[in-house]
Amino acid sequence: MTLRKKKRLVELLAGTLVLGSMAFFILAFWQEDKGPRSFQYRLAENQPLVSQEVSSEVSRQDQAVWSKELRRPLYDPPPPPPRKEAKRVLPPLRSKLLGTILEQTGSQAMIEIPGGKVEFRKVGEELGPHDEGATIKTIGPSSITILREDKTTELSIDRGY
Repeated sequence: MTLRKKKRLVELLAGTLVLGSMAFFILAFWQEDKGPRSFQYRLAENQPLVSQEVSSEVSRQDQAVWSKELRRPLYDPPPPPPRKEAKRVLPPLRSKLLGTILEQTGSQAMIEIPGGKVEFRKVGEELGPHDEGATIKTIGPSSITILREDKTTELSIDRGY
């Protein structure tokens, strides 16, 4: 069988299928006394497909479906950005370390406070009212460690050169 004959055969089968389906629909929905009828008209003549109780239940279900919002977003919106807490910047220390006295039981730091007054402080004591919340944590040979609001600061001896 040649390619041309195969093509003609397929065209013939397709045409037959189209004509046959048209004939089926014409015969299925045509009555001589009432003319062409739709599928819904034909169903209305016969018994109802669903009883009244089931149809009321179906209508309640339909109402639930129809009440749903159809235009939902296609994605979840991004979460709001986290709030940025303003980090409090601690003011610089106004005291100066002049020297340290190291002893096994009670080391001391010699501190110059604003106004030029010199005071001696031990570990655990505050620097004073001019530097509120600043507590001496450790005393070393040339520096002290100060704890302010959970932050440590190291204050070294100002050698002046």
